[in-house]
Amino acid sequence: MGAGPRLSLTCVRYATPVDITALAEIEGEADAMFQAMWAGSALEMDDWPAPTPGEQRASRPGFILAVGQPEVLGFAHVVDLAEHGSTGLHLDQIAVRPDAGRRGIGTMLLRAAMGEVLARGQDRLTLMTYADVLWNGPWYAREGFVEIGPDSHPLEWERLAPLRRIESDLGLAAAGRRAGMVVALRDEPEPAPAVSVIPVRDRDGALEVFIQHRADTMDFVPGAVVFPGGRVDPIDTSTAYRIGIGVAEACAVREVAEEAGAVVNPGDLIPWDRWVTPIAYPKRFDVMFFLLPVADGAEFTHSTGEAHDSVWMPVADLIDAVEHGRLNMVAPTRTIVDEISALGTLDALVALRPQVVPIEHDLAGPRPRSPR
Repeated sequence: MGAGPRLSLTCVRYATPVDITALAEIEGEADAMFQAMWAGSALEMDDWPAPTPGEQRASRPGFILAVGQPEVLGFAHVVDLAEHGSTGLHLDQIAVRPDAGRRGIGTMLLRAAMGEVLARGQDRLTLMTYADVLWNGPWYAREGFVEIGPDSHPLEWERLAPLRRIESDLGLAAAGRRAGMVVALRDEPEPAPAVSVIPVRDRDGALEVFIQHRADTMDFVPGAVVFPGGRVDPIDTSTAYRIGIGVAEACAVREVAEEAGAVVNPGDLIPWDRWVTPIAYPKRFDVMFFLLPVADGAEFTHSTGEAHDSVWMPVADLIDAVEHGRLNMVAPTRTIVDEISALGTLDALVALRPQVVPIEHDLAGPRPRSPR
């Protein structure tokens, strides 16, 4: 048994040199979606500015985020307006390959960009877009952006003056009304501490994980595939003090008992990951993940009302179901499942003992990680 299949979409990352070479192609594919809008306008397809070479984007002050492996599926480029003699960080581009649409990639990139801008000490992010194109202005408005005007947002209006002049010279308004937009960035609501346990076993030479199919009625990640877990409760603090373990470990033991009917030895829990829900979500959690190696034959059952089913599933089958849209996982779960598959064996998982650092904005480094 060796490394298994990989997911094409896990989480957001900083763009690599290989990604940079594909940015212009992705931008060109995304621009082609505007052809219907341009029909009958004064701006023809041939008049549209050529995609910006990735190397040129990488040379500008700011940062570039990407998603997708091994092929990059989309990117977000945030620039520093200082290059135009202005101030502030500005979303210059989000582009997603059309054949990768409807997978939440644009939202992932946008919220990661917003979080990274906030982490860099800025409390505003601006952009320029077509005000009335459904996947432009209205989409950004749903994400909290508001239109900039000289009276409503005089500071941002002045900051974007150089970009308005550039767009005027390019004639972009010939295809529709252009608008500047801005969003206020806040690190809220405060993430609630939570725990998730990844039960994993080797069965007949194949890695399996115990997953739960979250009910569609839940208000957080409804319908998604998750691992057993939940928020830290006050009882976990008293339990931890009473038996001399960590609060997170106490929560993990309790949640697995409640949701999977299994008794867990706290010493078997391996700290594996820690993910903080990005900003712009109505609920946020700071989730500590534990890997739990399970002997084949150990009893785990479906015993939670938060999911409509709980099952052991081969990792390879889970990846196939997610890749073909039969199942849905959020970025932390996708990244963890992908890493488990890449490591390939239970021995390799147990030996990894990774260094656990908080992952914010769903923005993580390469996986699998190196042993500590």
